[in-house]
Parts: sequence; C-alpha cells; structure tokens
Amino acid sequence: MKKKILTSLFVLLVTLPGCGYEPIFSSKSINSDKSISIEKIIFESDNKINYLFERKLKFFQKKIPNSEKFNLILNIEENKKILSKNKVGDPETFDLEIITRASIFNNKDVILYSSNFKSNKNYNNLENKFDLRQEESIIKNNLVDEIVNEIISKIFEIQ
Repeated sequence: MKKKILTSLFVLLVTLPGCGYEPIFSSKSINSDKSISIEKIIFESDNKINYLFERKLKFFQKKIPNSEKFNLILNIEENKKILSKNKVGDPETFDLEIITRASIFNNKDVILYSSNFKSNKNYNNLENKFDLRQEESIIKNNLVDEIVNEIISKIFEIQ
C-alpha cells in the first residue's frame, strides 16, 4: 500500500511541472516585460476591511524598474444581511457581501478603468459566537482575495 502511494506521489511530482502549470501572479510574470507597479492606493471609505485590501495589494507596490505604474482609488462597502431566521427569531443564515468601486489611473492621473467589483458568501449561524467571528474573518479574507485578483487581472488587461 505504501509503495503504491509513494509511486503515485512520485509520478505526480515528476509530471506536474512538465504540464505547463504556472501561477497567475508568479515571480516570473513580475520580472517579465509585462510587470506592473501600484504607486498609490487611496481609500475613499473608512472601513476595517481596508487593511485587508492594503495588505493584499502591497505585493504589487514594489518598485520594479521598467514597470508600468498605476494608482488605485478604492471605495469599499461591506454588508452583512440576515437571510433566514428560525421560529424563535434568531438568525440562521447570513449573507456577507463586499462591494468595491475601483478606479484605475496611470501615473499621469488619467483614468483607465472604473468599475464595481462584488463578491458575496452565504453562511450559517453558529452557536459559539467566537467561532462565528472566526468564520466571518475567513470569509472576508477570501472575498477580498477574489476582488483583489479581479482588480489585478483588470490591470494586466489594461496594460
């Protein structure tokens, strides 16, 4: 049994790099001639979630020589809605939604693109409120990841 698992693992490790798989935002693409750099990020809203966006976009704020430079203006809105309640009136399911109005500018402050990016997730209420806050934190992190990936993909399209 162990021999089959080891053989399967070996075959997988040998063939996976040869299939052409490469992460979208790998270090190769950053060092290539299609690299981008975000000079400024301006937040028009005052939310706690701004920190998540700033942390995720920090990777693209590196000074890369000969890269095309962009500025971002982000207006972020976070909505938490109750979707259903039980017979007593306690919430059973929630919807967490993050809406981001993003404007992308070049280094001469000419607007290149402006749009809304929206991501949401439905989830169940938990008895333990600590666990509920932890789950909401993970969900927010994942939603911000989705939106940041969409924004960066749009920047690469513009370039």
